[in-house]
Amino acid sequence: MCAMAGRCGRSRLPSFVARMTELAASIRLLLAGYRERDQRPTARPAGTVAVAAVTRLFPLPTERP
Repeated sequence: MCAMAGRCGRSRLPSFVARMTELAASIRLLLAGYRERDQRPTARPAGTVAVAAVTRLFPLPTERP
């Protein structure tokens, strides 16, 4: 338990944001290999959907330089 109520969450926030940013970057890297399928639908295996549809349903945090 935190001795100072309300402050524990704040100290963990930068760490959480950093981890989520790293996770988003990893997912972007994974999805990058499938971008060709968005541009050329014939490159997709039968019965699959575009990666863009998935990224619209589950948007990632924006990239920060």
